[in-house]
Amino acid sequence: MMVSFALTVPSMPPEIIAGFNLSSTSLKIEWSQIPPEFVNGILLGYMVTYQISSEGGTSQNIPVELGEISKNITGLLVYTEYCVRMAGRTRIGTGNWSECFNITTDEEGKATIKQQF
Repeated sequence: MMVSFALTVPSMPPEIIAGFNLSSTSLKIEWSQIPPEFVNGILLGYMVTYQISSEGGTSQNIPVELGEISKNITGLLVYTEYCVRMAGRTRIGTGNWSECFNITTDEEGKATIKQQF
């Protein structure tokens, strides 16, 4: 008896389980793996996409290697909220995207006023 299944894209995205700012221009996200029953083929890695939350326009995509469970996103704008989403990739293509995970970059250091007496 031979069992076959259609190779498609992952039907479930990875879940972003944590996200925080590393600095005023960088963020870090962490995720859980896609359960094997939802991969639908051979998982090659992930795709991370992000954009400024208030704009909803152009997004940036970052391919992520299989086995990674976190990613730093750098070169961002100061004190800006970003929508970060993820999907799994097979050779057929990119699967379903996760819900938007909103993270805000840090404020730049505030100037401290020193008083002289």
